[in-house]
Amino acid sequence: NELQLNFKPASDAWSVAECLSHLIVTEKLYAKMLHDIANDKYQKKFLEKFGFLSKFWGKMLLSFGETHNYRKVKTTSAFISNQSHFTTEILEDFLASQKNWHDRIEKVKESQLEIVVTSPALGIMTYSFGNLLTTMGNHMWRHLYQAERVKQNENFPKN
Repeated sequence: NELQLNFKPASDAWSVAECLSHLIVTEKLYAKMLHDIANDKYQKKFLEKFGFLSKFWGKMLLSFGETHNYRKVKTTSAFISNQSHFTTEILEDFLASQKNWHDRIEKVKESQLEIVVTSPALGIMTYSFGNLLTTMGNHMWRHLYQAERVKQNENFPKN
């Protein structure tokens, strides 16, 4: 219910709905890139030509996305919804977002995993498309685990 979805265990913590919303926003930010790569239309950007940068950022990106990494990581505003209250529609939106992501990934060829891409939120951050896909999967699980921890909170509303 809405009360459960919007419950925050602390003022600086995310609710279950905010975790789901963050995943939806993130998927949308990367949707065009994924579409362009899958359809061989991705246009290489200047910084993507420097391999040492993508190796550095790629390692950092992978470490942030580890599912067992529970330390708080501040995200940029580009990855956060400006919505403060959510309805149960967030559940349908999340499932639709995940289906869209899955459908796009199905079109990616193995040879495209080495393409270097730029973060849509931080233009100096480049990494391989393969690192991005790995991190996105880990990122999803990280926030689903976070939502589960919210549900386990002793003050979480019962039905």
